[in-house]
Amino acid sequence: MSRRLAAGPFVTSDHDERAPGMLDAVLGPGGGQVYAVSQRAGGTVHAFDVAGDAWVERSAVSSGGDVPCSVTLSPSGRHLLVANYGSGSVAVLRLEADGSIGERTDLVEHTGSGPVAGRQEAAHVHQVRFDPSGSLVVVTDLGADCLYSYRFDDTTGTLARAESWRNACPPGAGPRHLVFTSERHVVVSDELSSTVSRYDLDPATGALRWREQLAIGAVAAGVGYPSDILLADAGRYAYVGNRGADTVSIIDVGGDALRLVAELPAGRWPLHLTVTAGRLWAACRDSDEVVSWALDETGLAGGVRHTTGASAPLCLLPAP
Repeated sequence: MSRRLAAGPFVTSDHDERAPGMLDAVLGPGGGQVYAVSQRAGGTVHAFDVAGDAWVERSAVSSGGDVPCSVTLSPSGRHLLVANYGSGSVAVLRLEADGSIGERTDLVEHTGSGPVAGRQEAAHVHQVRFDPSGSLVVVTDLGADCLYSYRFDDTTGTLARAESWRNACPPGAGPRHLVFTSERHVVVSDELSSTVSRYDLDPATGALRWREQLAIGAVAAGVGYPSDILLADAGRYAYVGNRGADTVSIIDVGGDALRLVAELPAGRWPLHLTVTAGRLWAACRDSDEVVSWALDETGLAGGVRHTTGASAPLCLLPAP
């Protein structure tokens, strides 16, 4: 069941009987609705009305593919874009004037593979994000080791390939989530190589040129799996959750090269991050807790770690 933590964000649980595997959510225009994806085969997109500190489910529709894992609101607030991991596709859903989910207006499907056995046998779309101008959409495809660029028509709710549509990532990187650190730079969490990568972006063509890679979340044996990436409000630092290593990396993204500033010990399997109420929060699924750290004015996190119990938390969403 989704609930709000005291003086903190909403948190969804893997044990929510209404939408098990609710891995991502976004506030609707005005904050009166929440839209969330249920990460299951034959996946769904759920619409909730915000009622005080809880959500009341209004409806659920098909995500247009299998295992949806990310949802994004268009800048106008008129459409939802959904990443379907299992089927390697991006769906566009129109929102009605009352906030309910309307018809699907587009569905684009990817093909491709990568060198990591068992994880890159096919395309696996993991996230969809608009650039700062709102005119370009960038899609991470973990299975195909690619970043895809699209133009979005907000009138028709359709996606068109940008001039530079398919942009290759380092083989075996497994791009998962991304942030725009400026109009011309993108930083990506690489799930399969335990790294973050920076790309130079040409907004006019959608071209993304790989620039550098930084190792994070080191573990003594095996490999870590970077998860969510988030940019501080001040813009100088990015935060990345590291499953396996069970840390949150702080990365300086403001210089000529990426620089690892700190690895904050977190709970087990930090899956999702958010910033609210002057704190950085991490949903740690396997230790049934949400941990947080105070932020200073520059966006650095540290000091005493605060822990709140939560059953198998998956997603954190700042309360409206």
